[in-house]
Amino acid sequence: DPYYIKRREKTLLISIGCDFVFEDCFCATLGSLPYEFDSTDIGLMETADAFVVMFLSDKGQKTIEAFNKFFTAINTEEAQNYENIMTDKNKKSVEKMGLSWTDVDLEKIPGIMSESFGKDIWKKISEKCISCGACTFVCPTCYCFDIRDEQDAANVQRCRNWDFCTSFLYSLEASGHNPRNDISKRYKNKINCKYNYNYLRHKVLYCVGCGRCIDVCPVDMDIRNIVGSILKNHMKSNV
Repeated sequence: DPYYIKRREKTLLISIGCDFVFEDCFCATLGSLPYEFDSTDIGLMETADAFVVMFLSDKGQKTIEAFNKFFTAINTEEAQNYENIMTDKNKKSVEKMGLSWTDVDLEKIPGIMSESFGKDIWKKISEKCISCGACTFVCPTCYCFDIRDEQDAANVQRCRNWDFCTSFLYSLEASGHNPRNDISKRYKNKINCKYNYNYLRHKVLYCVGCGRCIDVCPVDMDIRNIVGSILKNHMKSNV
């Protein structure tokens, strides 16, 4: 995608690690941690009265050096010690949530999702969804789009617009046939995109546990409980 690559090359990514857990956050459950800075240029860790700053790329190093007068240096051992303390604090906070699948091997989830594909449980867990797309617009890993030609008085532009797979129009074909004609099929696709399909492609779950979708959902759909229900149903049927 040359358009994305061009914009990404001009982007400086800065991550701020958390020293607490929000009500909807479950990143540690998915094997992530609040100080995962691998794909960023600069990492920040917040202290009581300042930030611990780490550069993680050449671009990040140049930026920090340009504003060096604003930072106080600490050694690597101090930074690692602080990171370990905050990471442990976050993991314990997530464990207190009592999620039903904290002890499930993450690598087994895609297979369980595939086994559940024809089960009626999808109709039950998706019956509240109103296909509004709010969860898509806050998700850091949703990337589907549509292309449209938009015209004003003088010009026509070909635009890429964000799209979402829980929309009825997303899978509607030109013939009028829709292979995902009810919400259970569309919601099943959404969850499998995060916990199955992209894992098979890239060996990475496409849910980071940020909880944004839980926070904005107008009908209180909770992806933690959705995935938990699928895993529970699998365990019951395999006892």
